[in-house]
Amino acid sequence: MDTAASQSSSSSSSIMFYDFLDKMRNPASLNLVKSIKSFIVSFQFSSPNPENDSKRVQEFFSTMEAAIMEHPLWAGATDDEFDCSMEGLEKYIMTKLFSRTFAISPEDVKIDQEISEKIHLLQSFLRPEHLDIPPFLQNEASWLLAEKELQKINAFRAPREKLHCIMSCCRIINNLLLNASMSENHVLGGADDFLPVLIYVTIKARSPWTNSFFQQANPPQLHSNLKYIQLYRRQEKMISEPAYYFTNLVSAKSFIVQLDAKSLSMDEIEFEEGMQAAKLDSKVSQLEALQAQTDPIPSTRMHGMKSKIDGIALVLTCRSNYPYMEAEPGELTVEDVERLLSLYKDVVTKYSSLCRAVRRPSATRTGPSLPIPKGRDDILLQLEGQAQMIREEKAEVSNSGAFEGRTINSSGIAGSPLGCSENSRWHRRQIAKGSVIHRKDAEVLSAKKVDGFQFNLIMILRGDVFPTLSPCEAVGVEQEVTEADVSIVLSDMASYKAPG
Repeated sequence: MDTAASQSSSSSSSIMFYDFLDKMRNPASLNLVKSIKSFIVSFQFSSPNPENDSKRVQEFFSTMEAAIMEHPLWAGATDDEFDCSMEGLEKYIMTKLFSRTFAISPEDVKIDQEISEKIHLLQSFLRPEHLDIPPFLQNEASWLLAEKELQKINAFRAPREKLHCIMSCCRIINNLLLNASMSENHVLGGADDFLPVLIYVTIKARSPWTNSFFQQANPPQLHSNLKYIQLYRRQEKMISEPAYYFTNLVSAKSFIVQLDAKSLSMDEIEFEEGMQAAKLDSKVSQLEALQAQTDPIPSTRMHGMKSKIDGIALVLTCRSNYPYMEAEPGELTVEDVERLLSLYKDVVTKYSSLCRAVRRPSATRTGPSLPIPKGRDDILLQLEGQAQMIREEKAEVSNSGAFEGRTINSSGIAGSPLGCSENSRWHRRQIAKGSVIHRKDAEVLSAKKVDGFQFNLIMILRGDVFPTLSPCEAVGVEQEVTEADVSIVLSDMASYKAPG
C-alpha cells in the first residue's frame, strides 16, 4: 500500500512539474521566466555559503509566490493548483542549482564519509535486540520495504522528492508499529518505539548506487541530504507530518554519529571486537576491489597484504578466546588461575585430537589412500621414540628396584620424582632440563590417553609431548601452582604451534 502510494505521489509530482513548465512556456509568463533565469545565473556565480544561500533561495520563493498569485495565468486558480505551481518552481530552481548547493562544503563531505563508514561497520554485527526492539516489532519484510524507500533518496534532486522518500520510509515503519500494537495489545510508546526501528532501518539498508570499493552504506551522503532538505525545502511545507518524520531521521543520524557500546544493549568488549572485525573485513574487500581494478591477475604483493590482515584477524580471535595471551603473572588474580588452567588443558586436548587424526587412518576408507599430511612422519617418529624410551626406562628402573613395589603406567609416571632412581638416565636428563616433577604432582595432574599411550600432563610440563614448549620449573611439593608456573604456562601458550 505504501509502495503504491509512493508511486502515485511520484506520478503526481511529475504532473505538477510538467504543468508548471507548460505555463512557463506561455508568452504571457515571459517576465516570470526572466526573473527565474536571472536568479539562477546570479546564484551560480556567487561564492558558496550554505546559510546565506538558503536565505536567498527562501526569499526568492516568497517573491515568486506573490508574483504568481497576481499573474493573469493563475487567475481563478484553486489553492491546490497554486500550490502545484510553487512545487514545480521549487523543483525547477533546485534541479538547476543542485550541483551548486548539495554537499559543497568539505566539512559536509567529511561528515558524510565518516557516517557512511561507521554505518558500514555496524551493518556486520548490529542486531535488533541491541537497540531494544521487542520481538513483536521485528518484521524483516516491512523493514526491507522501508529500506528500499530510503534508498531512493539520492535518485532525486528536488528537496520535496527527497523528503518524500523519508516520509515513505517512516510511514511503512509507523504502519508496522500500528499493526503490531493491535495484534499484541501493546500500547505504542511514540518515539520510544518508532526511533529504534528507524535507526535500525537506516543502518542495515544498503544503497544500490554503491560500488564494491567504497562499500558505502545506505543512505549515501545522509548528512548532506538532510542538510539540503532543511535549507532548501520551502519552509511553509516543513510542518506537521513531514516535520515529524524529518526530525526523527535527524535524531537517528545524531544517534549513529555518537553511537558506542553504552548506547546499545551490548557488552563493551563485544562492541569493540565487532568494530575491529568489521574494519578488517572492509580493508580486505577494498584491497581486493582495488586489485581487481588495477590488475586482473592477483599479485604476490596483494596476497602478502591479505595474509598480514588475516594474521591480524587471527590474533584478534585468539585474544577473544584466550584473554590471557599477553597477560603478565603479576596481573593475574586467584580467580584467573582456574580459567588459565582450563585454557591450557584445552590446548592439550586439541593437540591430542590432532595426534589421533594424523596417526589413525579412516576405518571406512575403501578408495586409494590420501597423501600423508605434512608433519605426520615426524609425529610418529617422535611418539615411537617416546615409547622406546619408556620401555628402556622401565627395564632400567625395574633392575635397580627404584619403584619400591609401585607400578608404572605406560607413560612412565610413578614414584617421586617421576618414579625413577636418582642415578637413572631419565632422571639425569630431567635434571639437566630443569624440570623435576614431584610425586604429588603426578597424582594431581590428570592423564590424557592418545591411541593407547598414557600421556600424563607431567609430560606436557616436562616438554616431551610438546617439543616446542620450554620446560617448566620444578613444581613445589606444598603448592600446585606458583606465579612462576603461571608465567611459564603463558609463555608456552603464546609460543606453541601445532606440527605440520
